[in-house]
Amino acid sequence: RWTREPVLICGHSQGGIVAAALASVPPDEAGVNVVGILSTGGPNRRIRVRPDVVTIAVNHDQDVMPSLDGSPDRAPDRRVTAGRSLVRPRTRPLYYAHSSSTYTETVRLLERKVRVTPWGRLASAMAALQDFLPTPGEPTRVMHFEIWQDILTPTTEGTWDTVAALERASAYEPAIYPIDYATTARRLPRVARVRRRRPCVCAAVASLLPFRKDRS
Repeated sequence: RWTREPVLICGHSQGGIVAAALASVPPDEAGVNVVGILSTGGPNRRIRVRPDVVTIAVNHDQDVMPSLDGSPDRAPDRRVTAGRSLVRPRTRPLYYAHSSSTYTETVRLLERKVRVTPWGRLASAMAALQDFLPTPGEPTRVMHFEIWQDILTPTTEGTWDTVAALERASAYEPAIYPIDYATTARRLPRVARVRRRRPCVCAAVASLLPFRKDRS
């Protein structure tokens, strides 16, 4: 079912990585037909998303998380990147820049922007993603999932604890996706700067000394 039904994934931080990873492979291999992505603060610039997936990546200038993948600030696919420079808060500036509530406010500002200027790649991508949202009065279905960890053998000696993912260990199989990673651009060789010699004022003054008027 999920391989046929079009799905929009909105992922924040690590959720943006998962969304880009699922959208980089064909739907039959991923098990879900991702046709749209809204990534906020996700370090997923190395993952090459399929060309038919509408992708908007929102990153704050003060947020260091999108740069954790070590890739330069240019996308290897057709995604639309939108940025915002934040005003430094009085407390917890790093958390404020990566907070999901701050990114939600940024997305709302983008919606206002495309309503005023409804042209360009950003407006087209926002319109494509907004088609997934329900219209007023349209029946919707909301599903909630709870994920937790149960400690099997508590220990106080180490910093790691053994946890259980599911009640039946035989029912768990790790999912491995052939993610399409883009090669990281190499650094440009450093070119030695050639300093231009500025004309020395002292030499010019010294050359005029023989022509000075002798007042003695």
